[in-house]
Amino acid sequence: MVNMLENIKNKITQGWQWLKDNPKKAYQYMLGILILSAVFFVFEVFFLENKMINSQPVPTLFGTSDKYINEKNEKIALRKAKMENILKELETLKYKEVLLKSDSVRIEYLLNQYSELKNEKE
Repeated sequence: MVNMLENIKNKITQGWQWLKDNPKKAYQYMLGILILSAVFFVFEVFFLENKMINSQPVPTLFGTSDKYINEKNEKIALRKAKMENILKELETLKYKEVLLKSDSVRIEYLLNQYSELKNEKE
């Protein structure tokens, strides 16, 4: 174990010594590595990105969001239509001259329905 650590330490010191002795060569190697990585990156972006995007399925969270929004909008529109119908019926009962017991029960029922629809969470 100690021998292996000594070997690694010697390799690192030899590498640093080579870098100090040959700075131009080290610079050329590093610049070559950077240029090659940039070329491979550009190649990947322009030629391989389309395949990667098409191979990944759309997460269900985002795939169903439009469907969910449409359903929610339909529910809101239906609730508003019911509220308008209730208001129309209450208007007709408002102008009725003689109200019977069944009319007052109907008015109470309609007011309860209207308040439930109005207070319902979206």
